[in-house]
Amino acid sequence: MVIDMKQETLRPGQEIVSGIDIITETIAKSAEEERAAMMKQAEAEASAIRSAYEEKAKAILAAAEEKAKKESAVSYERAVSAAANHKRNQLLFQKGELVEEAFARALAALEALNEEAYCKLLSHLLSCALDDYLAAERLSAQYEGDDFVKETNLSLAMAKRDISYGEALIASASGKLTAEGKTLSLAEADEKIGSGFVLIAGDIRMDSSLKTLIASEKASLEGEVYRILFA
Repeated sequence: MVIDMKQETLRPGQEIVSGIDIITETIAKSAEEERAAMMKQAEAEASAIRSAYEEKAKAILAAAEEKAKKESAVSYERAVSAAANHKRNQLLFQKGELVEEAFARALAALEALNEEAYCKLLSHLLSCALDDYLAAERLSAQYEGDDFVKETNLSLAMAKRDISYGEALIASASGKLTAEGKTLSLAEADEKIGSGFVLIAGDIRMDSSLKTLIASEKASLEGEVYRILFA
C-alpha cells in the first residue's frame, strides 16, 4: 500500500475512532431520516384524521341545521295552527256572546212592551198553557179511567212586576175554565219567576215565564239568529 507522506500520520487507534465516527454519523443520519419519515407519516395521518373529522363535523352540522330547520318549520306550523285555533275559538266565543245578547234583547223587548200589548201577550200564553194542560188531563183520564182525579182549583204564580195583570188574565180565561168546571186564582208572588207566570195544578207546574219560553225556543231559533247576524 502506498502512503501519501503529505497526509498527517495517524496516531495509534485513530483509524478505529474515525470508523466509529462514520458509523455514528451514519446511524444519526439514518435516525434523522427515520424521524423525518415518521413525522411525515404522522403529519399525513393527522391530516387524514383532521380531514375525516372535518367531514364528519360538516355532516353533523348539516344534519343539525336540517333538523333545526325541520323543527323550526314544525314549530312555526304549530304556532300558526295554535293562533288559528285561538282566533277561531275567540270568534266562536264572540259569536256565541252576540247570539246570547240577541236572545237577551228579545226578552228585554218583550218585557218593555206597553201595558196593553204585554197583557195580550200574557193572556195568549195563559190560553196556550190551559189548552196544553186540559189536553194532557183528558189523555190521563182516558188511560186511568175512574181512578183519575181532576184538579179543579188552579192557581197562577207571578212575580210582583206582573202580578197587577193577574186579575185581567184570570178574567180572560174564565170562559174556558168555567166550561171545564175549574177555577183559577192568584198564588203568592214568586220573584224567581221573573216576567210571565207559572200555571199550577196540584203537583204540576207549567212554566210560562218569558225567560223559560225564550230558552225553550233557543235551540230551534239559534241557527236562524246565526244566519241573520253573520250572513
